[in-house]
Amino acid sequence: MTILTTYRHASSGVDDALTWSPSQNYRFKPEQVDIVFIPSEQDPDYGQIEMTATGPWVETILWEIPLMSLLSETYFLVVDTAWKKENQEGMSTREKEATA
Repeated sequence: MTILTTYRHASSGVDDALTWSPSQNYRFKPEQVDIVFIPSEQDPDYGQIEMTATGPWVETILWEIPLMSLLSETYFLVVDTAWKKENQEGMSTREKEATA
C-alpha cells in the first residue's frame, strides 16, 4: 500500500505530493521521543509531562496514538484513581443535556 498525500505550500501556492510506502518491517525509533516530567512547585509528586517526537513527519506522526494512550492510562492510574467505568454513558448523557 502506498499513501499519497497532496498538500499546498502556504507561501508558494504550489501543490506538492508526499509519497510514503509503509513497510511491514517498520519499527519505532525510541530515540525520536523525549519525555520529561516537570514537577509542580506546590507538590513535586504532580506536574506536567512534556512529550516531543522529532524526525520525519511520516515517522513521528506514528507516535501520536501510542503516546497519548500512555498519557491517558497514566492519568487514570495516578491522578484520577476514583474513576469507575460503570455509568459513564449515563453521566455523559446528563452532562450533554445540562449544557443544551
